[in-house]
Amino acid sequence: MTSDDDIDELPNNLNIQEDETELDESALLSEILGESESAIETATEDNGKEDKLTIDGRKYVEVAKLARKGASRNRSSIWKLGIELKRDDGAKCWQCLVCKRRNKLTVYAASATTVPFRHLKTEHRIEEQNKHLVRLQSSERLDSQAFNNHVDTRFCKKELIDDLRLRFLQWLICCHIALSMVENDFFRSLIRFINSAVLEFLPKASDTLRKWVIAEYQRQKKIQKEIILHLRNQITISFDTWTAPFAKKHIISVIAHFIDQNWERRHLQLSMSRLYGGHSGENVAAHVVPILRDWEIDGRIGQFITDNEPANGTAIDHILFAIDPTYKKADRSRRWIRCLAHTLNLVSQAFLLGENPEKFQARVLGAEAVNDLDELQALWRDRGFIGKLTNIVRYIRKSPKQRGEFERVKVSECGDIEWLAVEDVEDERQLEVRSQHLSFILSADDFSSLWPTTRLAGTPR
Repeated sequence: MTSDDDIDELPNNLNIQEDETELDESALLSEILGESESAIETATEDNGKEDKLTIDGRKYVEVAKLARKGASRNRSSIWKLGIELKRDDGAKCWQCLVCKRRNKLTVYAASATTVPFRHLKTEHRIEEQNKHLVRLQSSERLDSQAFNNHVDTRFCKKELIDDLRLRFLQWLICCHIALSMVENDFFRSLIRFINSAVLEFLPKASDTLRKWVIAEYQRQKKIQKEIILHLRNQITISFDTWTAPFAKKHIISVIAHFIDQNWERRHLQLSMSRLYGGHSGENVAAHVVPILRDWEIDGRIGQFITDNEPANGTAIDHILFAIDPTYKKADRSRRWIRCLAHTLNLVSQAFLLGENPEKFQARVLGAEAVNDLDELQALWRDRGFIGKLTNIVRYIRKSPKQRGEFERVKVSECGDIEWLAVEDVEDERQLEVRSQHLSFILSADDFSSLWPTTRLAGTPR
């Protein structure tokens, strides 16, 4: 039987010293379990024997004892102090070995490592640093009671923790922040400076954050499904395809348009996913139909909005044939609304580029590719005044020197053209910046709010 003193010394006997290298897995298992090396090797090789146990009414199967022999180096450090369990629903779980040696059953879901690491830190004063487990020094120790006193009481409620998580995800997604930001030392240092308690509830790995994003998407999807379920009107669907400029992959976007119960117009992004295959109508329909069925709106669609591409008409036919058995091809004109913005775009291209704009654009791109400026000038000159204006703009933007010359042109209120010296242009810019700054200062009601600890130049003492 292991005494309490031996249990307290268990973390010290592990590889948790900052100045020691990582121990061999067999030696690590031997130190934790207190068994001989041969016994450990026999236990690790006998993976076919699964120990079954029941915790809080849930059945678990022990599928690994600590870290498996020959496991990947990318395996998390939590498995040096944990046992891998498989729950009856197939979920992967982590059981704390230190608690087990104290005859305590502590099990957490192993889909993310944040909670196990938090448990090791708050309960056993063990933390991961540079991929190694280390024992917190006496000045850094944070047991369970001290942690509860340290954490701001407003974060003790689950609702507030969930709100923090949601706002953090909104900032990441809406501001296009990389998921790896959560691993950035400068970011974590900033959060620690603002409120170190918040850092305890943020993940340490981008993989965990990715799972947060997916879980939040599924949660929001259920909420939006519930809103759609209670709609009294039909839903209009718009979809479009394009090729991502950098990834060179086909993308398809599907959006639902409807009036909600508060009589407000809503636009809901149903999907933005990769389009496999070509842009044919049949292939587009094969991607759209599963999305509509997944959102359970395939029987509530009124009209479709797309651009004037003929393939979109074919796609709408195949979609309606799949979700509406009574649909007839003659009804297409009633169910297909052409995008007005796309129509105006075509009109603008015809006005600017004339007949057959695709052929003209191809010739322009070819001349630009070989940097044939004479050919470009000749092509646009044939397009009338629009072409002449294009050539003027291209000439001005041709080099920094010519752009600088153009900036010297100043038109007075009466229409006279003046040429400013270069230094006058720079002075005028500086004057404009200064005047804007001065107007901001003069519009402030309280000067002390701008400079709380200094005196403004020119103001009386």
